[in-house]
Amino acid sequence: MKPSEVWKSYWKSQSIKEGKLSTKLRSYQLPVYSLLKKTIKENNINYVLSAGAGQDIICFNLQREFNNSLEIIILDISKDVLDWNKKLFEKYHLNAQFIKADIFKMPFRENSFDLVFNTGVLEHFEKKEQICMAKEILRVTKSTGYFITANPSDNGKIYKWGMKIAKGKRIWPFGREVPVKSLKFLSKEISEIDSIEEYHKDFLTQLNFLFYINPVFRILALPIKLFGRLTFVSQIYDVSLGKIFGTYLIISIMKKK
Repeated sequence: MKPSEVWKSYWKSQSIKEGKLSTKLRSYQLPVYSLLKKTIKENNINYVLSAGAGQDIICFNLQREFNNSLEIIILDISKDVLDWNKKLFEKYHLNAQFIKADIFKMPFRENSFDLVFNTGVLEHFEKKEQICMAKEILRVTKSTGYFITANPSDNGKIYKWGMKIAKGKRIWPFGREVPVKSLKFLSKEISEIDSIEEYHKDFLTQLNFLFYINPVFRILALPIKLFGRLTFVSQIYDVSLGKIFGTYLIISIMKKK
């Protein structure tokens, strides 16, 4: 099954339209949100595209942080998840446009956005498809604009162990997923890329994957997760425990020429 079909089916199965409209950022979203907020402030960014949005708590919190002043477009292949996002934004009187479209062929002109981002998208595609996706994203990104993407990291040992067990049990719900070592190879394939910086973040989310290995492990890890809700503790985890077990995310920041 194609990744787009997997996610359409996944969001439909979650009954998200009837679910709670949560506004809380999850641990894997926090470092991405902080980086986006910093990038927007430092570069006076206004036009933002969330390409392959899913449940877009990040955009919601960005719009609230910037007092509803950003021009945000939320794009996804799933009507169900777009409807969920629309309900959330409307409930809090926040502005955004919601576009159902294929990320490989987006209905926007060249050089439209100051910033394009996504989380947990590229790892579901093969390298050739990653190149095509990045080209399309950079097509709609303005000159000197940014494409920021966060994906599960190949150095996340607990995450990869849990995924391996889940796939063996045939209970993995996310289809094809290959942890990302680096996206720096894209600079050799796409001439429009000026630079790529990468950071490893978020040890905590890996603990969720202990459930696939043994539910008891996840219970035993609960105190670590509770302390990790404190931002400074989470940062200590990334540095200390991240050196041993790796982190869940690799965040890639691409700047367009």
